[in-house]
Amino acid sequence: MNLAAPGLGENVVVQSTIMVLIVVGGLGFPVLAAIGGLLARRQRRAGLHVEMVLTVTGILLVLGTAGLLLLDPAGGVLGETWGERLLSALFHSVSARTAGFNTIDIAGLAPAALFLILLLMWIGGSPASTAGGVKTTTVAVALLTVLSIAGGKGRVELFRHRLGEASIQRAFATVIISVSLLSVSILGLLAFEKKPAFDLAFEAVSALSTVGLSTGITPSLGTSSKLLLSGLMLAGRVGLLGCVLAVTPRRRTARHEYAREDVLVT
Repeated sequence: MNLAAPGLGENVVVQSTIMVLIVVGGLGFPVLAAIGGLLARRQRRAGLHVEMVLTVTGILLVLGTAGLLLLDPAGGVLGETWGERLLSALFHSVSARTAGFNTIDIAGLAPAALFLILLLMWIGGSPASTAGGVKTTTVAVALLTVLSIAGGKGRVELFRHRLGEASIQRAFATVIISVSLLSVSILGLLAFEKKPAFDLAFEAVSALSTVGLSTGITPSLGTSSKLLLSGLMLAGRVGLLGCVLAVTPRRRTARHEYAREDVLVT
């Protein structure tokens, strides 16, 4: 409970300062550079990437805070008064996506609130930032693509711009790699340890997203489990697509193109 020490767990100034630093660090250097350019009036428009990052970040902060307040019962570990609960919910909504600081006993949260934190950890911060996770833009592009398909559209549009095919392919590739790696890792942890499945899943997501939050079972894990979690941390820090590109042999560009044919996908 790294920030639950007396004088820190209830200190609004300290927590607010840390939250601002976490959010800024999770936006990504391209976004910070664009914001600097706008403030200095060197450019008129931030760009689609910046607009998407800021929008998704704001939505996640609001939904994460509201979700923790609603899912954790009154009088729980978030605090006794409404002010304490709001501060704790906001802080952990911010911290869960990158930093891993906690002012309360994470294991004491309601199961639904813990699952929400797990989702926030999996999403993480934004590209080219200090945060881990599959990234905000990846989740946004994947979700927008699904909504476009459901709406019968042949293209993905946002803020009067059309998303490129490369962005869509990379987003779905990242999501599939992340889910597959987590599934195999959680299966391995379940084989190594006789502990609650959700606690092990929480550890795996926290490791891959390089967050650091835990329900408290990390010290009691065996050597095999700790090595597995260490590997997940390394993969999460390097980047999922980066790891795949590093182990996949490069192919020469083909001089021919096969005939196109669709298959049934439901």
